[in-house]
Amino acid sequence: MSSAFESRPGRGLTIRRDGPEPDIKWVHHRQNLTCHRDVVFSVEAYGDDASARLLAAGAVTSSQGDIAMRLALPVLLAALIGSPAHAQTTQDNRRDVVLWYEAFDQKKPALLDQILAPEWVDIPSPPGVPPGPAGAKRTLTMLTTTFPDLRIVVEDIIQDGDKVVVRSTISGTQRAEFVGIRAQGRRLSIQAVDIHEFKDGKILRTWHTEDWMTGLNQLGAFER
Repeated sequence: MSSAFESRPGRGLTIRRDGPEPDIKWVHHRQNLTCHRDVVFSVEAYGDDASARLLAAGAVTSSQGDIAMRLALPVLLAALIGSPAHAQTTQDNRRDVVLWYEAFDQKKPALLDQILAPEWVDIPSPPGVPPGPAGAKRTLTMLTTTFPDLRIVVEDIIQDGDKVVVRSTISGTQRAEFVGIRAQGRRLSIQAVDIHEFKDGKILRTWHTEDWMTGLNQLGAFER
């Protein structure tokens, strides 16, 4: 028994099996992959909404079924990665990460319970601050007490897999001592970049970098 492989421009890949069994022909058109015996499998993905379906019809031998499944599996996996469920998870992560910034901006610590895993880790973590939502709430209280008019504006959101990167602007007027700097009613405005790692719909870890050098200078920390 032999197999013939033929690739035609604009028509994708055609595979025919010669021999006593009926022909099996696969034709791949962009994201559509169809196997005919009459019809063995059809896997279809539709553009950005990436809905996918797997159809089976007709009687096939085990060897034909194995060939069909081996050829269909990579396309099926690719379709599922772009499936509505996967797209929804991505959308949910982007939506939920904004709640972190709303919690600080609007002084709503309860929002942190919605988005942080119980074992959430802050990297780097301030000294003496516990992990999990309780630690985040302590940081929120400290910042909003020191800067009662604290504002955090989200500038950019970028997602890569289970990590969401956010660039934001933090601003506020100092009304209480901050890292040893007495309050002089000065205002700071700094950039921050955070990487939030999601797992099972919750933020598991957050890496953060703030331009505190600029902020401390604005607060007069380096004046003599």
